[in-house]
Amino acid sequence: ASVSALKQVLRSPAHYRAWLDGGRLKASRALDFGRAFHVALLEPDVFLSNWTVRPDFGDCRKTDNRKARDEWSEANATKHVVSEDDARQILAMRESILAHPIGRKLLTAEGECEYTVRWQDESTGLACKARADKLVKAWGVTTCIDLKTAQDASPEGFAKACANWSYHMQDAHYRDGFQVDHFVFVAVEKEPPYAVGVYELDHEALEAGQAMRHDAMARLKHCVD
Repeated sequence: ASVSALKQVLRSPAHYRAWLDGGRLKASRALDFGRAFHVALLEPDVFLSNWTVRPDFGDCRKTDNRKARDEWSEANATKHVVSEDDARQILAMRESILAHPIGRKLLTAEGECEYTVRWQDESTGLACKARADKLVKAWGVTTCIDLKTAQDASPEGFAKACANWSYHMQDAHYRDGFQVDHFVFVAVEKEPPYAVGVYELDHEALEAGQAMRHDAMARLKHCVD
């Protein structure tokens, strides 16, 4: 059980089944952008070697432009592609996080990126997994860092996003798997001035997240049985 799976179960078992049968593989521009952003921030060397920016070839109804586009596509067939606009946006968001004193401290600390943990849930016996954007062991504590793009990174805006996207359930799930001292969200807006917010949920939110996760796990267990 992953957080994505638990969100589907809470919609309905039918949604979860459809997600398992292929719905989770559905790609979107937003998902592609989010992946590129994560890699650019957490693994810049990987981003430089595996991603490339697609030039503007102009009107490809013209023979020369179309030829240039096709040659470029063939030469970069093994790479992930981002547009020039997306590349500028990703770079601006990255610079904004690194200009934030706490964001920079967390993201530049030594740690393991894209770190996956698997465990068995004690109450249901179900196999669980979670992947941390970055796991940092520093300053005498272990911290799990999760990057979020946001429409509004203010405390009020992020609180609404937590409710809408069940970030508090994600928090509970990751804490159970990673057994960390801190779970920290680093949220950055996707439009100028690319405002940044760094948050750790309070006790009330954590309790609500734990209750939601417990409900989702129990439903999934019932369906499996």
